[in-house]
Amino acid sequence: MPEYSRQTLAEELATAGISYRWLGDHLGGLPMREGEEPPISSPERLEAGVTEASALALGATTVLLCSEAEPTRCHRLSVLAPRFEAAGFAVTHIRADGSLLPHQPSLDL
Repeated sequence: MPEYSRQTLAEELATAGISYRWLGDHLGGLPMREGEEPPISSPERLEAGVTEASALALGATTVLLCSEAEPTRCHRLSVLAPRFEAAGFAVTHIRADGSLLPHQPSLDL
């Protein structure tokens, strides 16, 4: 979906006055290239991404985007959300239909 490419997102969000920072190389659940390990398989890289995203979130409302629309089928539910909650952030999942789902440990499957 080219309308969701990094460059297009950055341009569209900038037009709306919203900052964009790509952290898929640290927080992404899928490898960037075939044969590569997913970023979340590297604990050091994952923790660096959580630290960077947390620092950004201290100064502004922050949204993490993902290519998986349903949080229950995504690493952000069981890998990312608990880390951000442990750091003191409230985590709410935005579902494909636009509804909001507050994170709960019972969602972690």
